[in-house]
Amino acid sequence: MLEQNGLDQFALGFEEKRQRVQPALLGVAEALKQKLSIEIVRLRKLGRWDKIDKSTVVQTQPGAYPVALKDRTLTLQSPKLSANDFDRVLAPFLDRDLLLPREDEYRVSCSIFSPIEDALLRGRLDRSEIGLCLLAGGSSLIPQIANAVTAYFENAKILTFPNRDDAQTAIAKGAALHALSLAVRGRPLVRPVCHDDICFQTQRGPVVLVPSGAELPYPPDGGYERRTDFKAPETVKAGLEGNIRVQVVAGKEQRSLFERIWKIKGPVKKGARLWLDFRFDENQVLDLRMGKEGDGSAFEATLENPLTHVVNPNATKARIEDLEEELRTRKIPRDEMPAKFEELADLHRKIRQYEKALAYYGRALQLLSDPPAYLLNRMAFCARDLGDRERTDRFFAEADRAEPWSGTWFNWALAKEQWSQPAEALDLIEKALVMSDDPPYSVLKARLMQRLGDVDGGLRLAAESIKRFPPLAAQDEYQLFWFRVAARITGDNAAESEADSWLRKRSAARPDLRAGIGGELPDMERMPGEDDL
Repeated sequence: MLEQNGLDQFALGFEEKRQRVQPALLGVAEALKQKLSIEIVRLRKLGRWDKIDKSTVVQTQPGAYPVALKDRTLTLQSPKLSANDFDRVLAPFLDRDLLLPREDEYRVSCSIFSPIEDALLRGRLDRSEIGLCLLAGGSSLIPQIANAVTAYFENAKILTFPNRDDAQTAIAKGAALHALSLAVRGRPLVRPVCHDDICFQTQRGPVVLVPSGAELPYPPDGGYERRTDFKAPETVKAGLEGNIRVQVVAGKEQRSLFERIWKIKGPVKKGARLWLDFRFDENQVLDLRMGKEGDGSAFEATLENPLTHVVNPNATKARIEDLEEELRTRKIPRDEMPAKFEELADLHRKIRQYEKALAYYGRALQLLSDPPAYLLNRMAFCARDLGDRERTDRFFAEADRAEPWSGTWFNWALAKEQWSQPAEALDLIEKALVMSDDPPYSVLKARLMQRLGDVDGGLRLAAESIKRFPPLAAQDEYQLFWFRVAARITGDNAAESEADSWLRKRSAARPDLRAGIGGELPDMERMPGEDDL
């Protein structure tokens, strides 16, 4: 569509793509998928599929498809989908090794074998023990998916519906029968159970909330069950906030299902009683509420399908979800919104979702009267990592205009060096050195001089720069990195090795973000079954 409308690959931003382009073209993509699937099935029945060049198997959706943007309308003319492209799109969904969801700004790709293996794990079955497998739902009509499932269940007979309509409506019919059973008999066709212990983590260990094998909903009346034997782990003075870690784990291995910080407002005395309400409904949705004794709910959370082992979010994505929910429900005061947008952008940049990060940085800038240079630098980093050189230059230039800072010229020089433009990079690092005679800036200049042919000049400058660094024990990671570069330029292997050693120490000293999200776990009166002392 961009090519047909004379635009480059960076002409549209995240919000235009997500809110305008995707909805407008979803039906077109669906039609192409169906037409190509039908054609592949036809070729297979004729015995021609294994002999044909897949790049020649192409389906076209005739016509012009408009996409209305805010200030213009783009048109997609007669889109096409080839079998090769279709295989490329399907590849992550058919991966039998990488089962975790892979996510970018626009979609989540998760292998079909992820829920299959999860179901086998729940049932404590091996795939070799499966004798019958029924393919249901529209996606089962994609021949590549049917073949992958057939190969996976090598001992099973694969069952299919007699026609496409029955396959596509089977799930909806099942839902209707389930609803009918609930309405007429007051119970579902299949009674769901909790297949593993769901526990609340405390300083004394995990406390079972919902036991393995319990029929759902739990409690049976569908309401909340309350526990009041938890205690505040620390004292919080009036006017301050404390951090209590709310963590839910499952099974004997205590795998983490959920972890959030409850910012509890003081005054709170250490040992003050806390209450927890919980329920696990028949749709496998776990609801939690917590508060101080005598107060209403101060912490609430909802977990959908918490025991599905393969979809638990990591800490970064969990924080993104929390922030986006706070923004959606307007819980954040306006004066705090720029900082929240900036945090969201930083989190998306961390997981390499650069277009989404740019969109949130842009929202932060809209709410700030004076755009800070560091924020524009981060936007430039995102554009650089996307390969958008025009916007990278524009963001760096705007950062320098908004707030002159040597770091902008240094970062800009690094981008130019990355793009194999050492002469332009050298001009930029000279400007940075005029503002700040920082040893890492000189090391970058030395490296650029060598790349431009002045090997001896670069060597001399690197040797001089090494002398201006503080002692290794006093250097931060940024300084250690550039000290190591200087040592490599001068051929000082001992200095390079020592810098490497200090870098590893600095890295080891950093808190492991995967180990937890901070805060103190609640304490308890006593563990169940524990004798009173």
